[in-house]
Amino acid sequence: MPQTKIKYRVTSNPTHKIKHKSIKNIDKFIDTINENNLEDENQYNYIFDDDENTKHKQKINKIKKDYTSILNYNYTWLKEERKAAFKLGKGYGAATIKEEVDSCINLLDVVPKIFIDIGAHVGEYTKEVLKRYPKIDIFLFEPSSENKPILENEFSKLSNVNNNSCALSNKNGKHKLYFDKSGSVLASLTNRRLDHFDSMDNMNSSEEIDVKRFDDFWKTTKYKNDTIIDYVKIDVEGHELDVLEGFGDLIYNIRIIQFEFGGANIDTRTFFQDFWYFFKDKNFIIYRISPIGVIPVKNYAESDEFFSTTNYIAVNDKFNTIEIVDNYKPKNQKKTNKHKQHSKKYTKQHTKKHTKKHTKHKGKLPKQSHKNKKYKKNGKNRKTSKN
Repeated sequence: MPQTKIKYRVTSNPTHKIKHKSIKNIDKFIDTINENNLEDENQYNYIFDDDENTKHKQKINKIKKDYTSILNYNYTWLKEERKAAFKLGKGYGAATIKEEVDSCINLLDVVPKIFIDIGAHVGEYTKEVLKRYPKIDIFLFEPSSENKPILENEFSKLSNVNNNSCALSNKNGKHKLYFDKSGSVLASLTNRRLDHFDSMDNMNSSEEIDVKRFDDFWKTTKYKNDTIIDYVKIDVEGHELDVLEGFGDLIYNIRIIQFEFGGANIDTRTFFQDFWYFFKDKNFIIYRISPIGVIPVKNYAESDEFFSTTNYIAVNDKFNTIEIVDNYKPKNQKKTNKHKQHSKKYTKQHTKKHTKKHTKHKGKLPKQSHKNKKYKKNGKNRKTSKN
């Protein structure tokens, strides 16, 4: 059958392949495209073929190719966006205990005497603090019955470490602790929904635990209500705001508080905005821990609602004597005014001197015809060097 000239033809072996593993499952969707969901034929009027079957196959292949191109482009864009966010500390919080401790210590202008570890798990964070301050008074809070003996074995010989088998919240009483497996790092007071993660089990297990307000607990210690608490770390899978509320007026006596924000806050329906206004009302400054250092979060933005594990430090401005300038410095950073003035002054002097020198000898210096030829300059005999 005679065919008209083809302006565009999709190859019989289409090259529509998803390039990235994370979206390969969408390839199944693309392969299901058939005549029932084809777009308007007018969109493919650049395909000219009198044979209907061939024309039909070309349409399907073209749609598949278009879908794949869009998906690959979107994935690349998303990947670059996540890279930029990660550099700013968003999603940087997993397995970064050493960096977290270092960041907190850098924001402290005193040697800390009291450290509170809320959500201690198996004590990894506390061990990192003890490496730097072996004599610091530490209060651990970990409700998991599975982790209790681990903490006792680890710190029982240290008289300055006080281990408490309860959870902290904004009320006193009993509560259920939900977990996917015993001693899980994901254990939470909320029964989180995790079935969208193929590799994770749901929170099908639970145990009853004690919950306390921190201000009530503090009354049972040797310390008074006006005692300054230097350093607090909170990692309680979505209930960080409840813990902060449980400090009551003691919050004003804390120098710095590190807290986590991430996926668990989706389940507890708490947002970064809640933390932002909580600390703003109490005159705290918030910083985000990032791979390039701590970054001040000067203003709230909806883009801060980033639900991958991110760690923040709230610094009480009442005790703050450290002024932090944005740590993020682009590679091609502009010079400061002082450097600009110095550079401008130097360039001006150098140019003036250089111009004066050449003007003085203009037309008086003979041409060099030999590398060892003598010539007279400023009343002295000199030889041109080899260079």
